[in-house]
Amino acid sequence: MLLDSLVSFIPINTPLALTTGTINSSPVIDLLGSGEGTAPANIIGNASLFGANAGIGLIKPMMEVLVTTTFVGGTSVQVKYQGAPDTAGTHLAGSYTTIAETPAIVTASLTAGTRIALWDFFPDVPENLNPRYLRLSFVIVGTFSAGAVVAPVTLGRDDYSEKFAPSNFVVA
Repeated sequence: MLLDSLVSFIPINTPLALTTGTINSSPVIDLLGSGEGTAPANIIGNASLFGANAGIGLIKPMMEVLVTTTFVGGTSVQVKYQGAPDTAGTHLAGSYTTIAETPAIVTASLTAGTRIALWDFFPDVPENLNPRYLRLSFVIVGTFSAGAVVAPVTLGRDDYSEKFAPSNFVVA
């Protein structure tokens, strides 16, 4: 997997507005790194189609979904992490399979600055999925007049939830 500051499901500098229906993240992450629709030039061995399990190995990237604009209206949003295999001939994504998902998150919880998902890249289920392409899909119930998210890919954990842990000391 190629990692750099530009690899993300939804880039930090271009939040994705979520209004109605099902919206998929763009760009799709290509684990080969050459981009959807391009033939791989670096397969070693006899495999004709590239596929990888991003959820195994020593270093696993993480993804998070952050609300950048408070959601107004609507009922809920659900986030799905999905993978799709390469297709023969066209090198486009095949049918997407949901690997992990959040429950429906109600509008009251979708305020600016809130993290609504934080996942390691999960091992693929089913195990023989071997996706080349990964994306996030947002299932929106109702119609929102405002609301946007970003979804960067990071290395290492910065667990913001620890801010609520007691410090066990007092400064006198």
